[in-house]
Amino acid sequence: MDPFLVIKGRRATRKPNGTEVTYKLSERPEKPAAAAIAHFRSKFIYDAAFAAAEDGPYTWLLKQRTDTGALMLVAGKTRSQQELGTLHANLAAYSPAGTVIAAGEFVKAGHEVLFNLQSGSFMQTIFKKIKTPANKEAKREELIQLIGNYLVGIGLNPKFNTAPAGAPEEHTVAGLPMIDTMEIVTNLNTIRNYNLILNSDPF
Repeated sequence: MDPFLVIKGRRATRKPNGTEVTYKLSERPEKPAAAAIAHFRSKFIYDAAFAAAEDGPYTWLLKQRTDTGALMLVAGKTRSQQELGTLHANLAAYSPAGTVIAAGEFVKAGHEVLFNLQSGSFMQTIFKKIKTPANKEAKREELIQLIGNYLVGIGLNPKFNTAPAGAPEEHTVAGLPMIDTMEIVTNLNTIRNYNLILNSDPF
């Protein structure tokens, strides 16, 4: 099967000069996703390495590895409003094989990490299978404890991004979304990399 990379066109990548561009996969004749996959996979951060990672927004998922059964944290720094290469589907597909236990967003500031369980690809599916609000909340608390303990174990101070009373059920269960609400400016070096591996023609 040819390699694939999921890219959403719902938002644009904003450049430092304020202009915007919406990237899509190149139409080059060779396998079009191969260069993009290699680039984005090389940026993934695993396990304890996340404690020393730069500050900012990330997408993440916690997997139980197929080969060892151990838990594994995979995170990707969000450098574009399009979440290029850091959509949860990409993190899952291009990290070592395993079952996704939890997924969401991080905002890292030093040793402080704000997190949620906002992942349409994984958490929405998990929570939809649970019928009652009380059981959904119980599952949320179980996952908050699991990812919180994992982050503490690698030297970080986690806090769940709790939604206020009266918020929509998705936010009550999964926490307030963060990356969607941020103004992310993509630096020129990253833009140059995108231009090499992606086609900048808008959708």
